[in-house]
Amino acid sequence: MTSLSRRQFFTKRVLPVAGVGLGVAGAKAGAESAQLVEIEMTYPDLPPALEGLRILQYSDVHLGHIIDIDEISALVARGHDAKADLVVLTGDIADDIGQLPRALAMFSELAPRLGVFAAIGNHEYYRGIMATRRAYEQSKVPLLLEHGQAIDVDGTTLFLSGADDPRHMGRQTRDFFARTLDTTLDGAPAGAFHVLMSHRPEGFDAGEKLGVQLTLSGHTHGAQMGVSGRSILEPLLPDKYMWGAYQRNGSRLYTSSGAGHWLPLRWGCPRELPVIKLAKGPADRKATKIVFAI
Repeated sequence: MTSLSRRQFFTKRVLPVAGVGLGVAGAKAGAESAQLVEIEMTYPDLPPALEGLRILQYSDVHLGHIIDIDEISALVARGHDAKADLVVLTGDIADDIGQLPRALAMFSELAPRLGVFAAIGNHEYYRGIMATRRAYEQSKVPLLLEHGQAIDVDGTTLFLSGADDPRHMGRQTRDFFARTLDTTLDGAPAGAFHVLMSHRPEGFDAGEKLGVQLTLSGHTHGAQMGVSGRSILEPLLPDKYMWGAYQRNGSRLYTSSGAGHWLPLRWGCPRELPVIKLAKGPADRKATKIVFAI
């Protein structure tokens, strides 16, 4: 077989077969239920009242064409297993805004002791920001858009806030987050433990500079392809925080791969429901991740 014929054989026969195999595997993985995963994050000066606090995160559900309302019911049922103290929705919850009120009613049924709160994502802007805001206003789930709320936890203040979304891509994104977080964190109580909901993980950089202890994000879907718990794009885009836990100067970030998707193909980057568990310990201790048993 000549060099040319080998190349033709590879491109015309091997690659198509491999592509079909990967497509089938990706479709199967995309159809699987979201994993409930626990991520423990440590802080050396964590107040005793926050020791063991559990925050359940729903991000990038994309209720609409692929993810239907029955899947929301399944995600909520799975969320009950997390035994969370606080539930956060970190953007892109619905592409069909008409179904958002029903979904919010389902999420509110989780009824954690510290409440259910939401932040905005870019798809809420694309699909109709006014309708989205009305849906939240008429629900039991507060939308924290460029502001925060102080939550009393047995005498300790946890300040939960939600950043705005730039609605675009580009170099201006980091400047945008510096501006939106100045507004978002204005009036935050001194000494509070700060939890920031920022749909895009780039908000972590501005949050870390402002002393935010924990940022929860999504948006990237981890590119829906991963290896060893990281997006395959991580080496190319290290400052995009594509998927997983990150830390800098005592500030921590978790970027969820998403509870849903708008393209149901995944390889090595499953859908997930992260449960962030706060613990007292060294600031430089690497976050641990455990998948709940099905």
